[in-house]
Amino acid sequence: MKKPLTPQKLGEFGEFIYKEFVRSKKIKAEKTNIKETDLRLIVDNKIIYVDVKSSFLKKERYKGRRPRNDIFYEKVFVKDNYIQIFPDKNSPLEKFDQIKLDTNEWLKKWKNKKPEKKLINQTNKYRDMIKSKIKSLFINKNFKVRVVIRGNVGKTGWSSKADNIPGSYRQIKNHNATIYVQLAYTKNYDEKISKIYFFNHSEFGKKIKLTKPDKRQQKKGIKQIIDWSAFRKDCPDLIFESIKDLIKTFG
Repeated sequence: MKKPLTPQKLGEFGEFIYKEFVRSKKIKAEKTNIKETDLRLIVDNKIIYVDVKSSFLKKERYKGRRPRNDIFYEKVFVKDNYIQIFPDKNSPLEKFDQIKLDTNEWLKKWKNKKPEKKLINQTNKYRDMIKSKIKSLFINKNFKVRVVIRGNVGKTGWSSKADNIPGSYRQIKNHNATIYVQLAYTKNYDEKISKIYFFNHSEFGKKIKLTKPDKRQQKKGIKQIIDWSAFRKDCPDLIFESIKDLIKTFG
């Protein structure tokens, strides 16, 4: 695939193609990008959720990991001269004949796309509430905290840990600490707090050990990441089960 479409941009491009294609079929589509979904569709007055999987390599229906059993995993296959959408089993797109699109035409559309807001729902509000409650603990303490929240994929789906912990030099310099909130699913795929980690920036490389990133992270220019095994061993007092536990220490 020729530039400007890099492997890092493939997912964004595939999501755009899928979203605009279903809209062209008079299907309402809204961006979610949360709880391991990309879009919410309304089909025959029913709400369904979609995770768009994009690939340069495999011309077939998606066969990978499925952390949720209540959504559709739709495949967008991209080549230099054409794009093909492979609907998931029982997907509303199965009723369409082979979906084949022109790559250059869609690259132009993607390049000229307008910014689009994500759907605001209870998940967003829940995460905003967590962030607000945590920041309020430190508002009168002359102590600037950065709050990072990650969904279930950070707990079960990543082969490596969060890229932005400890974070950029600017983030570390401009804040006294990072509070990392790891969420997990309930049985109904709602979110709940799994763990809260407190990282005092002055302890990076000291009490809080750092280690080398994996190859993917190195390609992104990341120099160091948290040594999570060492942190769990050396700093159990900085790992919390809930906001209430955090308040007991810092409130």
